[in-house]
Amino acid sequence: YYKEKTGGNLKLILVGECFIEVPVNKDISWIGTVTEEEKFAILEGASAFVMPSENESLSISTLEAMCVGTPVLVNGKSNVLHNHIEKSNAGLYFYQKEDFSAALNFMITNHKTAIAMGENGIQYVMRNYSWDGIIDTLQRAIEEIAEGCLEIGIKR
Repeated sequence: YYKEKTGGNLKLILVGECFIEVPVNKDISWIGTVTEEEKFAILEGASAFVMPSENESLSISTLEAMCVGTPVLVNGKSNVLHNHIEKSNAGLYFYQKEDFSAALNFMITNHKTAIAMGENGIQYVMRNYSWDGIIDTLQRAIEEIAEGCLEIGIKR
């Protein structure tokens, strides 16, 4: 749909195990399984990372794309992915093919904004998913629980 509406020279690169039949098309390539190094090189070289699933519980691959500064385009029907975008400003979300096409076209034609989204993604992942970020979050949670216990009279 996107190519029909906009033309352009983008190519869809599919990586990993394939559970669907990939259509024969000059603009679609299925690479298959790759090493970690190859995966990150592909992510870094991408104009955008697309996560079309509406059933994601965390989406490590979306976070990996954010981590290397690639803007992400995700299915807004996934609450987790929608929240990642709302909190990070590291990309856009879509609900239907028209939204997808408009969002991808925006990312491709607004290079400075796409770069800023990528930078936001790096900061979001570092803040929320690095070891230091996780430890800080756990420490704050433990302190809040301890304070709550003291308020209701439970001793440590």
